[in-house]
Amino acid sequence: MQDFDQFQMPPALVQQLYNNSVFTLNKIDEKQCLPLPLPIGCQVIGSSRNNLAVIVSQVPPRYNTAGRKQELPEATYLFLENILKACRLQIGETLILLLSAGYKPAEVHSILQGQGVSQVLMFGIDPTGLELPALFPAFQPQQLAGRKFLWAPPLDQLEDKESKKSLWGSLKQFFSI
Repeated sequence: MQDFDQFQMPPALVQQLYNNSVFTLNKIDEKQCLPLPLPIGCQVIGSSRNNLAVIVSQVPPRYNTAGRKQELPEATYLFLENILKACRLQIGETLILLLSAGYKPAEVHSILQGQGVSQVLMFGIDPTGLELPALFPAFQPQQLAGRKFLWAPPLDQLEDKESKKSLWGSLKQFFSI
């Protein structure tokens, strides 16, 4: 028998069931809002108060014991948090996009546009994965279409001293540290 205290409906179903508002809001911070339903293969965490998005390729997606998508493994989250702290940024002010199979580059660009993102760090996804108009090597910041991009290998592959050194050098250039 299912425990109804633990029952959760997908956001898309809630939106379909409640087309008309039960109440109205006087003020809506549009920068904090994302259109529903969210794209398949793209999980959004936080919002971009610092105009930065971090895109993490997570193929295949990770699931917790309840069968729901997990955000990030704790070790990966802490590593990312330390990277941002070293750059004088807070993870809580950064938009994080977790991409898995089925994501659509156009939807990712739409989210970046809607959140006012001007800087994009990509881990485990190269420029072709977002259908960017130019190819550029890892660890090399690039200005494209009004945004600054930097891509690097997946976070779990940045364990050796040499790759961490390359990442840090490119981050200093990317953020002008």
